[in-house]
Amino acid sequence: MKKLRNQLSLLRGHHTEMIKESPLILMAMFISVSVGLFFTLKLIPEDLEVNPFPFYDLPSKGYSITLQHYIYYLSEYASKSMLFYLIYRLSSKYRCELLIFFLLSLLEIVDYCLVYNMPWLYITGFKINYDLFRTVVYVAVILRAINNNHEKY
Repeated sequence: MKKLRNQLSLLRGHHTEMIKESPLILMAMFISVSVGLFFTLKLIPEDLEVNPFPFYDLPSKGYSITLQHYIYYLSEYASKSMLFYLIYRLSSKYRCELLIFFLLSLLEIVDYCLVYNMPWLYITGFKINYDLFRTVVYVAVILRAINNNHEKY
């Protein structure tokens, strides 16, 4: 078992090195996923409406979403997460910040799957939702990185 684990870790390291050496491999991966998604979405009926959000009832709010759109939006969030993760893995600078961006993108997928990115609550008419939370964290992380970068010089 230990030998297999060592071989897998060597294989993982080899793929990471290949991606670092050739960004064309990374571009080919994204293009392949995009083309696959395009053809997959063409197989799903265009008018099939779903209500996949357990904590947000679309029909009672006057909204509807088709299965095609749900999968498309979910794929968009997933691709953003993959991109942040790959940049995190390939970067030697700002790794902590990139890891936070990756984790925030994963939380965005959870928010979408649960409440369709709708507001969690309203405070005096102001929407409190994941987008607000994410923006505040992005700004704080970027300001921290700028501050840390200036302290080095």
